[in-house]
Amino acid sequence: MKRTMMTVLLAAVGILGIGGCGSSDSGGVPSTLSGVCNETGASTCKAAMKCSVSVTQSQCIQSFVAGCCGNAGTCDQAVSGVSESSYKQCNDGLASMTCTDLMNTNLPTACEGI
Repeated sequence: MKRTMMTVLLAAVGILGIGGCGSSDSGGVPSTLSGVCNETGASTCKAAMKCSVSVTQSQCIQSFVAGCCGNAGTCDQAVSGVSESSYKQCNDGLASMTCTDLMNTNLPTACEGI
């Protein structure tokens, strides 16, 4: 079953446990899920660092990527069908999420449908 980026992001944000506790300059959409997870993780964790979290940004990204990739082997899965502008808007929205949005896993509307 192919997972949408929205499903992946919701799973990854949920795994951070924000309630308890940089965007890429590459200029495009990464070709693998691993690349997407790392970049969206950096954006999401940038926002999380403004909240009361008990992890470093590096630990946050590591946890995010683990939740984002999910089952073994999916990190190498190819990513397609996501426009560069939608991806950038989603990443920018993730980086500017509020603590409340993070706690409630309310993803930016720019991330819907990708």
